[in-house]
Amino acid sequence: MDSTLDKRIAAMRGSLMDTALEAAESRGQRLAGVAHVLYALYRDDGFAGRLLRAHGLESAEIRRLMGTVPNMPLADGGKPVPNLSTRRILKHANDTLEILRYLQGNDQVAGLLASHGIGKPDRQPTQAQVLAAAQASVEAAGLLAPGRDYGMDPSYLARVRLMLEAALDGDSEMNARTETLAEVIDWLGDEADREWEHAKDGLSDGYGGFDAYTRAIEHCQDMLMDDTAEHGKPDEGEKNEQAE
Repeated sequence: MDSTLDKRIAAMRGSLMDTALEAAESRGQRLAGVAHVLYALYRDDGFAGRLLRAHGLESAEIRRLMGTVPNMPLADGGKPVPNLSTRRILKHANDTLEILRYLQGNDQVAGLLASHGIGKPDRQPTQAQVLAAAQASVEAAGLLAPGRDYGMDPSYLARVRLMLEAALDGDSEMNARTETLAEVIDWLGDEADREWEHAKDGLSDGYGGFDAYTRAIEHCQDMLMDDTAEHGKPDEGEKNEQAE
């Protein structure tokens, strides 16, 4: 990851940790656990926070959960600390949706979220797949609008993660990055056709838009070819196993 993204991820983790600790302190609890992190996500302006609020989750429900999870009283003058689960989650997650998926490993959190229609997908992308797909789309966007600064942040990674989850939950056995690139190519092809028609009909100044989309398609196709060369195609035995 580049240094800018590292800093943004570190800031996201730090902000969530601070809010979780404040929630524990306000309740006189010594440990900030998964319920406190869920509360921090709910209060956050990032992708997962908006998702939770959009599904009708209310802060009162999370506060009740914080009160039912076993904890220890905070000593006079003491400060709460994160428990082991909280430290692990906020140490390794790169975006807020990934944190939410970690939290759903807790049965009580998962039950609360399921009651609002927020389920956990059967298959999830790895961090490497999310970063690769995000970088591929950023590179494609950069070709469409040269000179504009396209960058990644935790909210962007969360959106990419959600898209890849949907792709992985389908029937396809394709690599997540490859499938994402294929979808990008399809979309770019439609946009290129539209730009071509606009140029022919005099609705745009020229064919610059079509050329930009075409360059982006070629770039994505090159990345697909690189993926194929790196990982290879399944042999006949693998194909037969997949068919069975």
